Amino acid sequence: MAEYCYECDGRGWGVFSCCGIDITADINETDICPSCGEHCGDEREDCEECDGTGFEKSPIVIENSVMGGTKKIVDNFMGYLNTIFKDRMES
Repeated sequence: MAEYCYECDGRGWGVFSCCGIDITADINETDICPSCGEHCGDEREDCEECDGTGFEKSPIVIENSVMGGTKKIVDNFMGYLNTIFKDRMES
């Protein structure tokens, strides 16, 4: 089972100040950046760690995004099918 994203607490989004500080919990009280004191607004942004899903990325998703995505999955699957058919042809 996928675990919730610790970066956004499973929401999938957050409200960040102009200095990049997560102010989601404080947005109902104030929209002021705790670092520089500027007004930030309350615009939501998708969490970059979980791509807005609220759940941690699985190792398979991370591997695919880093190493070639769908092409690698298809290549691996085709290689697997070739080994099955090769074994059957030799029997």
